[in-house]
Amino acid sequence: TYTFVPSEPGTVATCDLMQLPLNGTTWTSVQTAKPCPSTWAVTLPAVDGDYTTRVTLTDAAGNTSAYGESPTYSLDLTGPNAPAFTAAPSGTDNIPAVSWSWTYEPLSTGVCTLAHGGSTVATVTCDTGTFNTSLGAGDGPYTLTVRLTDQYGNVGGTTTSVVYTLDLTPPGAPVVSGPSTTSNVTTADYAIVGSVEPGATSECRLERDGAVVSDWASCVLPLTRSLSGDGSYVLKVRLTDQYGNLGPAGASPAYLLDT
Repeated sequence: TYTFVPSEPGTVATCDLMQLPLNGTTWTSVQTAKPCPSTWAVTLPAVDGDYTTRVTLTDAAGNTSAYGESPTYSLDLTGPNAPAFTAAPSGTDNIPAVSWSWTYEPLSTGVCTLAHGGSTVATVTCDTGTFNTSLGAGDGPYTLTVRLTDQYGNVGGTTTSVVYTLDLTPPGAPVVSGPSTTSNVTTADYAIVGSVEPGATSECRLERDGAVVSDWASCVLPLTRSLSGDGSYVLKVRLTDQYGNLGPAGASPAYLLDT
């Protein structure tokens, strides 16, 4: 609504709604009213840009004044551009503390939706272009979707991050085979029975009568160990997956060396 006060009684006012489209360089008239009431209500076109109203007065003799002009009003009906992620976790790892960052229009607000396996875990405000959290819904795929709204209430596009898979589950205890009799043979052959998780590595510890002979160290099974000293020997084996999750140990049968 535009309001003006005529400078001379008895004149007829003409109102021109002027438009300067976004990124435009020329003002053009998009709506005219003659005669124009001193309070002129007008609906702006649904086009982003600057608007002003120019008013001229024409007296009874046909003389037309220079125009008076209202302050400029900027119309913004366009939502922010969809955010672009500049940092995000990806691939598979055992790190639950994660962070995402994205581009955003100044003064816009954000809504972040964290999903796990396709189900929403949390929906929170995120106005600073960054979202930090510790993933607590368990192992599996996570994504973050961000939607921006500008300061005038225009809702923009949404962007969903790449998938990040959390793996905090260690391998199970391996089944370890080995000799289980009493003998005077001073070597023992050990192996893992069954399959091992792809990418997992193994560590071994040899014990005699419950005491450590050689502590945890990297090993590749099957293997042959030399034994020194009579007693009951057990080889313990544990696995670590490719993401650093350490599993419980499995133990071979007890082998009694008697020389």
